[in-house]
Amino acid sequence: MQSIRCATSSGASYKREIFQEFGLYDERFDACEDVEFNYRLTKSGKKSFTSMSLAVYYYPRETLGQLFNQMKRYGIGRLRLGRKHPATLTVATLIPALFTSGMPLLAIGGFISTILGKIFILLSASYLLGILASSIFVALRNGLKFLPLLPPIYLTIHVGLGWGFLAEAAKTIVGQGVSFDSNSQQD
Repeated sequence: MQSIRCATSSGASYKREIFQEFGLYDERFDACEDVEFNYRLTKSGKKSFTSMSLAVYYYPRETLGQLFNQMKRYGIGRLRLGRKHPATLTVATLIPALFTSGMPLLAIGGFISTILGKIFILLSASYLLGILASSIFVALRNGLKFLPLLPPIYLTIHVGLGWGFLAEAAKTIVGQGVSFDSNSQQD
């Protein structure tokens, strides 16, 4: 597996005193625990420092299946973050879930209603043009050999995030989701 040197990362290092004051990472998160911790710090007024001179090595997933599973975990983490801290739920957080659930529903609806069919075609074409434009932009900066790989990677990322978010939402609705009641850790 080849590593990629990243210029930035959401990773952080803290002095022990920070953990003593704010608690540890919330272990109910399988992913997004760092974002949740950083949110608590930011909400309290703490600031962080990022240096472009730091090297972070990222090891990308080797298959689309592995990438999907990673993104599914991130989607689960994003819903848990939103449940624990509702202010973190943004339109951007919801878009993958809306895409993952809405597009199949529109496709099925297209067999019932021509209007829904036209909306499905319009949204599908817009999405494909968007990821193709982004793929071309990235490939021009990093090498045209990446162009055929990028559209399936983008689709995998978006559907994985949406699937994880929706799966955790379904678990929450049926009472099997992680509890974030008033007695829960690090609220």
